[in-house]
Amino acid sequence: MAASTFKSHNKSVIRRAKAGDLLEFDRGLYSHWAVYVGNEEVVHLAGVDNDGLNASVKPNHVFTMCGKTFDKATVKKESVWNVMLDSKVEINNDKDRKLKPTKF
Repeated sequence: MAASTFKSHNKSVIRRAKAGDLLEFDRGLYSHWAVYVGNEEVVHLAGVDNDGLNASVKPNHVFTMCGKTFDKATVKKESVWNVMLDSKVEINNDKDRKLKPTKF
């Protein structure tokens, strides 16, 4: 889908997002997840090379989201717009009602 398809929706979601919210990016075959940290930035697990985010999905790169499985993932902080690309984004904090944060 074209990036403009979800542009208005995604802008609205990002305006509502608060630091600590989990963002779910619908990639069709899978969901990509990130933690919103404010200032239109997120922290997420990304493939070192092309992880399939730009629609040129390579089967072995989809699984880099598992991290050590292929040892090709890294944690990145970057603009939510760079991560979003042409995906529809939603705030998805559904587990907040069931799970408590771990204290270190």
